[in-house]
Amino acid sequence: RFCSLVIMILNYYNMPAPSERHCSAVDFGYNTEAMKGTYNRTEVFNKSAIPIFAEKLKNYGLEVEKSGDYTPETMPFNDEKSFSKWIKKNINEGNILLVLYNDWAGQYAAVIGVDDMGTEETNDDVIILADAYDTTDHLQDGYTIWGLDRFFHLWQYSYISFYKDNDSLNHGQWILVKKPKSN
Repeated sequence: RFCSLVIMILNYYNMPAPSERHCSAVDFGYNTEAMKGTYNRTEVFNKSAIPIFAEKLKNYGLEVEKSGDYTPETMPFNDEKSFSKWIKKNINEGNILLVLYNDWAGQYAAVIGVDDMGTEETNDDVIILADAYDTTDHLQDGYTIWGLDRFFHLWQYSYISFYKDNDSLNHGQWILVKKPKSN
């Protein structure tokens, strides 16, 4: 599913994109051995893929930041309100935020919008995700909508945030893809 996001990002920025098969097999190394179950699932489970995926995105010529580049003290957001403002700022700049969250025991999606409903409070805000595995509502259109407060707390404090090698403990995992300077 991450390759679907890679292709979506490259297409959005009008950059050459590989096929999903090429992305999966060659760029990310998913192969028949993994499909046969001969890899160590415990080892995979205990590691965050965010640093690996961030490097792969760089190989496509994209500039990225990731949650592991920050400490809890330097994180660009620390609550729902600052998270909402940070998302809006990055969307307005043409950047794309990828999140690893707790849906389906670890799901990647692109944050493509926030609606603050015109109020100061965040408890009525919604976050809009582009989700390649949108199967949980009655309209499989590739979009998922969450209450912002609910998403933020599930994302910040889920087991996904606490992989053993996670360089970004105590907050949700993300990759910010910067808009290419040529676009």
